[in-house]
Amino acid sequence: YQRNHIIERFDLEGTYDVELMSNHLMGYIRISSIDITPSTPGVDELPYPWQGVYFKGVPIEIHAIPLPGYRFSHWEGATNSTSNSITLTPNDDIALNAHFTWSDEPTIVHYWLFDTNLPNDLPLSSIASSYSASSHATLSYTSCLSGYPFSIDHPQWRQASMERVNSPTPINYHPEANEAKSYSEVDMRGIQIKGPFTDNEATSYLSLSLPTKGFTDIVLSFAARNEGYGSSISIEYSTDRDNSVWSDSGLSANIHLSDEYKLISIDFSAIQSADNNPFFAVRLKPRNLHPNHLGRVEFNNICLSGLALPAYTISSTAGNNGAISPSGLTPAYQGDSKNFVIAPDEGYQVYDIQLDGVSRMKEISIPRKDSLIFTIPRVETDHCLHVEFINVFRDDNQSLVVFPNPATQNVTLSSQHLILSVKLVNILGRLAYTQNTNTYIHTMDIS
Repeated sequence: YQRNHIIERFDLEGTYDVELMSNHLMGYIRISSIDITPSTPGVDELPYPWQGVYFKGVPIEIHAIPLPGYRFSHWEGATNSTSNSITLTPNDDIALNAHFTWSDEPTIVHYWLFDTNLPNDLPLSSIASSYSASSHATLSYTSCLSGYPFSIDHPQWRQASMERVNSPTPINYHPEANEAKSYSEVDMRGIQIKGPFTDNEATSYLSLSLPTKGFTDIVLSFAARNEGYGSSISIEYSTDRDNSVWSDSGLSANIHLSDEYKLISIDFSAIQSADNNPFFAVRLKPRNLHPNHLGRVEFNNICLSGLALPAYTISSTAGNNGAISPSGLTPAYQGDSKNFVIAPDEGYQVYDIQLDGVSRMKEISIPRKDSLIFTIPRVETDHCLHVEFINVFRDDNQSLVVFPNPATQNVTLSSQHLILSVKLVNILGRLAYTQNTNTYIHTMDIS
């Protein structure tokens, strides 16, 4: 009714449908003011294909926006333009597919700019990344003093604490992670870790939660210096879900500091478990402390960079009398494993599962009348997945059906019970075919 009122009020000719397609791991589409991403209210977790209704005769602006590590290539459908920004005035339904390509150049994954948005003279416990290409990262501080952070009237107020410090540096500053602002335009500060750094058996340390989902060849870099603190810090990393196991395997044992800022770079590219890992984390600990370790160590411009993984699309569809989930277009990074739930309707069973036109039923060994999970163990290209369902049993007393009959090419045996083996004997009594199996549907080539 609202659309009809607008059409009548402005004397428009009607509406048309727009269908948009994209691999949202590589980039997304903005139509008018709407970003078609999972984080936009009203947009699905798997946002594409997306459909909208628009008014005839009214121009629409459409933009293809690549994510870090990818480039826009071209449009397909209503236009083949290679410009990422287009304006259309359709009079009929249109479909548009935004194509992106993988870039082989490293990109920033997470970055921390410590500026005046951080409160001053106040102990801090955690700082969220100021820029993230994927899910946000977090810097957390654990003090050696139990009960940190303390209230202002506590005797240990601002001891063994993490605080903002007025200590800017151009070292490792990345304007591309800060709205392209030059160093001179930035109100940069920094952070400091104040002593004491140990108390009994406890040691103060920084930990960084650094999700690397979608990225490989990981490198952590930052500017650091020491102010009467000690000579080095150690690096440990964790790759498990709970960050309960830490290791320095494959890394230099210590990072030596001086009283002037210098660039520290830690290369994790040889550590495969750091790649494409939503739980990757790094921990920085003090080493070789000065006897009077009441100084401080300062950090600035912490940056995690990496190489984006190629991304692909899996198109999954189901025939009548059943469903597959997820259905439609499912994006996946190279090397990802993807599960699909296949559910026949009541009275039906799975007849065939085809991946890129090739039947994969031989891999399935559970009852075809039940729901099952089909897995693509490692995605290395685009895929088409299709499933078909069938009802061959006419009554509950029927335990085995052979079809088609007669046949010249393929014969399928569908059983209410598990088929352990199949033997085919010709009219002379000779064994023509034998196959051990463990399934409820078996197809054999009799040609």
